[in-house]
Amino acid sequence: VSCTAGTYWTSDPAPSEDASGSWWLEFAGELLCKGCPLNSTSARGAQSVSECACGPGFSGFAWCDGERCGPCLSCDPGTYKDVAGNTGSCTTCPDFTTSLIGSDSL
Repeated sequence: VSCTAGTYWTSDPAPSEDASGSWWLEFAGELLCKGCPLNSTSARGAQSVSECACGPGFSGFAWCDGERCGPCLSCDPGTYKDVAGNTGSCTTCPDFTTSLIGSDSL
């Protein structure tokens, strides 16, 4: 079984919360495809939340601990991030340039 891009599979029984704050329970022995944390994505076939990465325009680290998930945060104005990846910060725009919040390019 292969989950679609932006999701990962799990068979661990654990309560989880999605981006809207809804809770659900995963049942042992069942293969479930779960969405990556808010503002993150994954390649098709990802096998754990550790394969989710913050999308372009978002920084931080996509994570879930079984009880809750941490979203990736928008890049601040004056910064950008043009690739997906779990990085702690966005790149500062060159001198005399700026960008809007969540920019994914110069």
